[in-house]
Amino acid sequence: AILACKNTAYTNSANVSLPEGVIAYGSLFDLDVENVEFFGVGADRSHDVGGQFTLNSTQLKWIGAASGRMMQVTSPTGATNQKLVGGGVRGVTFNANSLAAEGLVVISRNTGLYSNIHFHEFSTSCLALKAHALGEAPDPQLNTFKNITCRQFNQSGSFIDLDGISTANSSMNSFYDCGASFKDGDAYVLNNCDNNLFQRCRATRAAGG
Repeated sequence: AILACKNTAYTNSANVSLPEGVIAYGSLFDLDVENVEFFGVGADRSHDVGGQFTLNSTQLKWIGAASGRMMQVTSPTGATNQKLVGGGVRGVTFNANSLAAEGLVVISRNTGLYSNIHFHEFSTSCLALKAHALGEAPDPQLNTFKNITCRQFNQSGSFIDLDGISTANSSMNSFYDCGASFKDGDAYVLNNCDNNLFQRCRATRAAGG
């Protein structure tokens, strides 16, 4: 159902409200329309006692192929295509389920809002910003990320990964109150990027890492 609701929301100029509980799916969710927002009841967090996924939340759980990507927010690639704007994701937990490589990837989009999101055990990256060819400048810019967290105790994928292509990079995006609970790997990976703002962001290394 989650894979089918994008077009309905876009046609009706609506956002999509996701219920509390586990939403399991196994195919890439490609949000390639402008100004559509997906929001759940809230994300869970990394816990030191009592196990994970114990709080009331909206959990997106991957049941697809190993090394899959769970969600991307993108402008459709093409030499005559415009860069899309707006939309975003908030109030959800992305659970790789020991399978998915990537959680959320934002590709050549501007002015999206992403907040209250938790990522759990991804092998490549939890959150990534990238670029691909468009008919206009494809740099992902002016996106805002607030209260983003991850738990990476059994996987070594990055927490936040900013990158681009030879003609575009990730720039002028803002990150507030982001925190990674890590054991191995690199939390913040900054490659082809510039002029991004990070405030009150940290990474905490677990014992043995």
